[in-house]
This record gives sequence, C-alpha cells and structure tokens, in this order.
Amino acid sequence: METVGGYKIIRRLGAGARAEVFLGHPGSDPAASLVAIKMIRSGVDQRSIDDEVGVLARMSSPHLLGLVDLATAPDGRPCLVLPRLGGASLARLLADRVTIEPGEAVTILTPLCEAVAALHETRS
Repeated sequence: METVGGYKIIRRLGAGARAEVFLGHPGSDPAASLVAIKMIRSGVDQRSIDDEVGVLARMSSPHLLGLVDLATAPDGRPCLVLPRLGGASLARLLADRVTIEPGEAVTILTPLCEAVAALHETRS
C-alpha cells in the first residue's frame, strides 16, 4: 500500500482537472480519523496551489473543511490533507430523489451560501 507523507492510501475517491483525491489513514492507529488526500496534478500553477493552501489555512467556518496537513507525493507533487466526511453526498441525494421539498432546499443551500461567503472573506 502506497503512503504519502505518513498517510496510507486506501483508495481513490475521485478526480478533477487540478487533482486526484484519495482516502487515506494517518499511520497505524486504527482509531485515527480518515482523511482526504488531494494530490495536485503535474503542471498546475504553483501560485494557484499557494493561494489554495493559504485560503484553507486561514479560513474559519463551520461549513468548510480546513487544512489538516501538507505532504509530498512520491513523485514530488504537492498534496493537501483534508478531513474526510462520511455519509451521503449532495450529488447522491439529488441523483436518488426526483424532487426535494422547499424546506430541504433551504437547509441545503443556506450552509452552501455561507461557505461561499466565508471563502470570499478569506480570499480578500
């Protein structure tokens, strides 16, 4: 099993244009919390990586995941270690349901709007 910065890679969670995200476990303690390890793709602008790390390190919002750690992949790529949230995703909820009630929409959208506002405040 591959490790990154002391975190054991368990499996791939997903990928986007900038990074691949893996489920990781910090060391040998079975009670330790799982993490999401975001491995930045080669060729991503260093300034944008620095900006992302800076925002994650400075932000303070109950609706956003903060930076747990920074690591380096075996091939030298930077990795951001974030808390891993369990449970169902919003994408899964929307895929499984034909409609959602107005109250559910408010319950979903309010923290999302607050998270975006917190990001904008941190970015300023």
